[in-house]
Amino acid sequence: VVAEERPDLEEAKNQLIISNAKMKQEIKEIEDKILHRLSASEGSPVDDISLIDTLEISKVKAEEIKAKVLIAEQTERDIDETRSRYLPVAVRTQILFFCVVDLAMVDPMYQYSLEWYIKIFLAGIANAETSDDLSERITNINEFFTFSLYVNVCRSVFEKDKLLFSFLLCVRILMNEKAIDMGDWRFLIAGGMHPDKLIDNPGDGWLSDRSWVELQSLNLLTCMSGITDTFKDHLVGFRAYFDSPEPHRADLPGKWGTQLSLFQKLLFLKCVRPDKFTNAMQDFIAKNLGEQFIEPQTADLSLVYKDSSPTTPLIFVLSVGTDPAADLYAFAEEMKFSKKLTAISLGQGQGPRAEAMMRSAMERADGSSSRTAILLPPGCPPLNSLWRTLTKIRFTETSDCG
Repeated sequence: VVAEERPDLEEAKNQLIISNAKMKQEIKEIEDKILHRLSASEGSPVDDISLIDTLEISKVKAEEIKAKVLIAEQTERDIDETRSRYLPVAVRTQILFFCVVDLAMVDPMYQYSLEWYIKIFLAGIANAETSDDLSERITNINEFFTFSLYVNVCRSVFEKDKLLFSFLLCVRILMNEKAIDMGDWRFLIAGGMHPDKLIDNPGDGWLSDRSWVELQSLNLLTCMSGITDTFKDHLVGFRAYFDSPEPHRADLPGKWGTQLSLFQKLLFLKCVRPDKFTNAMQDFIAKNLGEQFIEPQTADLSLVYKDSSPTTPLIFVLSVGTDPAADLYAFAEEMKFSKKLTAISLGQGQGPRAEAMMRSAMERADGSSSRTAILLPPGCPPLNSLWRTLTKIRFTETSDCG
């Protein structure tokens, strides 16, 4: 972070490390030289004028170096203090990285490289709004990078998983701020412990037995302790909450309306009205991260193209009823690249032709489009070999290949 934001500090830090090492080495050499002269001296050391002069010179030199070392160490501490102020950016970056990594547990196809992540992070630092106030600058970087990462990930996940990713980002950020208890989080994703003793359902006729059992499990959480005991006292209020067309926006009766956090209210909703939990997730994300994190993120080819490179191709994952070919050809026409764009529909025996097309595109700075590409083990070695060759080629900044 500091290397991008304050390269002067990073350079000064590195120079001080080298300078301190050299000065400490000089002190060691002076000490060794004195010991050597003392051991090699014949007769009384006080009669050796040359030795005495050497000791005096060495003493002065050593004191000068020690003074410089003290100054350098203080300067290094000052630099480290300034660098530590960027720690919130490093913490946020770490949190978001593991959110991305965890997506692989949702779908094995969701795999992202560290190189890709760092590229987005550096772009976030470069494009975030500048400010002379460091605290404001750090906030700008964190907010810009968080949304930039969200947009980039949304390009590569299925529609059904976008809200889940947004919710994960929100929860992890709040966890780092100690706004969400780990026990509450475990209840949400795995459910609670079964109560040792079940009590009768006071809402018989409108509240299902399953919901009542879950509420008794919820009662075991510290934040929810006593909710089943007060349920009868506020039965009318809870019934109104249950019957509400928008229970995720309705107030809970009694102290529960003000005592619980937004996340803890999600836990109650999950027990009694799970059909509205998705709506509650959207409101929760909008409240904590912003409306933009629940808005549809359309794939704009012009924006996606800017994030590509000669060694970072665009890959479209097709689903039933969708075909991005028309959009791709339209974009090629817009970029005045349609005459250089070649396409092939892969099938049996088309592998060598596709490889030849890619080699030709590499040589002539053209574009190639392979459709219906299914990567099977027999085709992977040639593709890997071709890719290694491609990544070794040096492209000039004026290259127009895509």
